[in-house]
Amino acid sequence: MNHTLSSTISPPRAIKHVLIVDEQDMIRNILAAMLQSWGFTTRIARNLTGACRMVVSDGPFDAIICNYDLPDGNAFDLVDWMHEQQLEVPTVVPCGALPPMREPGDSVKMLAKPFDPLELREAIEHAARDGASRGGRTMRRKSMAGGRRL
Repeated sequence: MNHTLSSTISPPRAIKHVLIVDEQDMIRNILAAMLQSWGFTTRIARNLTGACRMVVSDGPFDAIICNYDLPDGNAFDLVDWMHEQQLEVPTVVPCGALPPMREPGDSVKMLAKPFDPLELREAIEHAARDGASRGGRTMRRKSMAGGRRL
């Protein structure tokens, strides 16, 4: 697919701060540069443990892009951990040839690899719409109760 991307693309209003989680340095850096050129602020993590720490220390995040396979788990482990922490963050999950064997849930948008940058853009916008339909701010505590610590 050959699409020309304009550096004047602005982020959807509900999405500004994005966490990128991928074990490959090159992929993290390419995604961060692309999102930054669109006006997003980004943080990066290389694994599940780093992502959990980043959510706590550098959040709130409006969206997360998390590769399905990680060295110490998978994207659903991150989504499950956030659920235990009473957090809701729309998450885009790029995955390879074999899709996960479980339903992703309302806050997760699956994205088949390889993907076009415009497909990623649409997935982020989908996350923004879902966040807005849940009350605007996309990363929020579901309740004051519970949640285990890192």
